[in-house]
Amino acid sequence: MGAGYNGGMLYRRWVLMGVTMGCAVLILLSWHVVATGNALPPDTFAGPCSAWTPVNNGAFDMGTGADSSYSSEEGFEVIVFNDQLYVGMEADNSYGARLWRTKADVRVATGQADWEEVAADANGWPFGNSVVTQNDHIDSLAVFRGVLYASTANRSGYNPGTLIYSSTTGNPNSWTQVVLAGFGDENNVNFKDMVVFTLDATEWLCGGTANEMTGAEVWCTQDGVTWTQKNSDGFGAPSNTLIASTGVFSGALYVGIASEIVGGSVWRTDDLATWTQVFTSMDRQRVEIAAPFDGYLYIAAGAYDGRYGGGPLRIYRSATGVPGSWEAMGQAVGANPNNTRTIVDGATVYNGALYLATMNKATGAEVWRTTDGETWTQQNVSGFGFTQTFAAQLIPFNGYLYAWTSDYATGQRVYRTACPICQTRAITGTGRFDFDGVGASITLTAGSPESSGLPEAITVCVQSDAPPTAQTTALPVARAYHLTVSPATATFTADVTLTYTPEELAASDIGDEASLHLARWDGGAWIACPEASRDHDGIARTVTCRDVGDFSTWAIAGEGGVPTRVRGLAERSARGMEIGALAALLVGVGILGGHGRRPARAIPNNLPYTRN
Repeated sequence: MGAGYNGGMLYRRWVLMGVTMGCAVLILLSWHVVATGNALPPDTFAGPCSAWTPVNNGAFDMGTGADSSYSSEEGFEVIVFNDQLYVGMEADNSYGARLWRTKADVRVATGQADWEEVAADANGWPFGNSVVTQNDHIDSLAVFRGVLYASTANRSGYNPGTLIYSSTTGNPNSWTQVVLAGFGDENNVNFKDMVVFTLDATEWLCGGTANEMTGAEVWCTQDGVTWTQKNSDGFGAPSNTLIASTGVFSGALYVGIASEIVGGSVWRTDDLATWTQVFTSMDRQRVEIAAPFDGYLYIAAGAYDGRYGGGPLRIYRSATGVPGSWEAMGQAVGANPNNTRTIVDGATVYNGALYLATMNKATGAEVWRTTDGETWTQQNVSGFGFTQTFAAQLIPFNGYLYAWTSDYATGQRVYRTACPICQTRAITGTGRFDFDGVGASITLTAGSPESSGLPEAITVCVQSDAPPTAQTTALPVARAYHLTVSPATATFTADVTLTYTPEELAASDIGDEASLHLARWDGGAWIACPEASRDHDGIARTVTCRDVGDFSTWAIAGEGGVPTRVRGLAERSARGMEIGALAALLVGVGILGGHGRRPARAIPNNLPYTRN
């Protein structure tokens, strides 16, 4: 079984939300993070993440297979395609590569029933290839010109050559092989971390091989059919045996190299012809391209396979990518010697922060977060509660952050969390208080006569696109708001107004715009605003609920249709209502998350060295 581990900008969308507290008026402007890559807005902070919730069964219920063990069965590569989350898998030797995705009607994954497998044919052969040793595991996933691509890696000790498949739908039995095995060289046994690189307005799909004979190779295509090698083997050194990861930053393509002989390195090109070595680590054998974040490119240098020497993980960043410009960061992450490296897709940018997962075979994988590159804090219980869960790949999907993990005791698991962006204002009296960082403004004039006084502080948290999993079946937008004051004992009444756009309404499938109203989440169900308290302004596109006395979670509801993206969730809500964290985290939700980088691959402690 193979043991290789495969593995912006801030855009604001202002949305009006008016709230009257007694004689007070609150105006909320929701904001929308699309292609994340920037840090938090000024004067904001990353709120605490909710507990990581498992959303599949171990190894997707495929079992331990012929060898009655999950040993060396791992997770590889994650991507979002056509609004579905895909995770690549190394199943048992008898199964080979498997590719799982969320079903078309699933917006928020809650359990095993939300997933389907799409790589195996009717015979159970991965991508229809009866030579399972050739398609041992998914090595890379990428979307290029509207088509999904999946590469596979050979099982360790077998050299039939890596393969790449494409599909316009991602459906079972829709895959077409697009390269000769190993690009014509059977020693190219892996093809890792495919990435889209734009050169002179032309898009290229590129990735890197593992080749222990002549050195790692970079191959690219403009059309998905014709592939061309873009480097010299091993960049001139056969000892550069593995391209571990790739990344694009400031108009250049970067690749991270693994070499047990000369150490890890980073090479870059801006023309796919000339390559420059920009980083070298003699005492760390493998370098992963982590992610661009807030004007810097982050990389992670660690042990070759996570267990053979090399010392703890080290994180570096550079604003230019040139030699000599890299500065060491994240000392807290590397303080644990068991955090030996990260993996492809092990880092991503989500809701204004950089998240990075470590490989740790002693106490379990750790997820760390930074908003400035200097201060890092751990965001999970080590191993997600299981010491054997040693690695994770991270990806945002519909407003949540997902982790695709490897665990030789329980099989691979997918976990989900939600992490908001928050801003707090001290309340010194009546008047207006702006929350520009999260798009809010609150004007207080008085509390109710029964109140002990005005709030001492108000915190507004916003999070992109992550409503409670037990959704109403008629939400025109996947957006919810939660407002909290301190102290919580303050009493008030409020008029709550939310705004929608024509595009959001059209996407909701709601047939009767006049039926729009607000619904409040009470911790167990959605409660519609009483009809006598409703207002809807179709010209201004606002929906109001008057005389509100509780700042809980709110969303827009309607009649005449069920939103495509949430269809089916209501039926599953009884087994998936992990909503307490939203209320606790004071979340207000925007529209859409972004997709970040990809991770690398772990090697089991009980196996000899393998080529990944």
